[in-house]
Amino acid sequence: MRSFPTSKVGHFKKEQMETWLLGTGIDYMLLGETLGGYHRGGYKTYVKTDLFKRGIEELINLAKKQRVCICYMERDPRYCHRRLISMHLEKRSVRGHIL
Repeated sequence: MRSFPTSKVGHFKKEQMETWLLGTGIDYMLLGETLGGYHRGGYKTYVKTDLFKRGIEELINLAKKQRVCICYMERDPRYCHRRLISMHLEKRSVRGHIL
């Protein structure tokens, strides 16, 4: 769920993640267009848009078919946009496990 599939930490870059996930049965998917982190006006404003809602529906539909994991590496989760995605899913009564 990145706007840009890269990271300051090498093994979290898209290419590296795809490589180390190969053969594990885990697919790397990028939902950056709809759920990525950078949006003008801030993410709290963005969650009210139809594009965000479309991304949430896409994520929920995907989770109905297979196990889904949302991962991040922020030191403090309060500063990660995925926290807002999780909060939105929780409001919709979407249940899961946090590992």
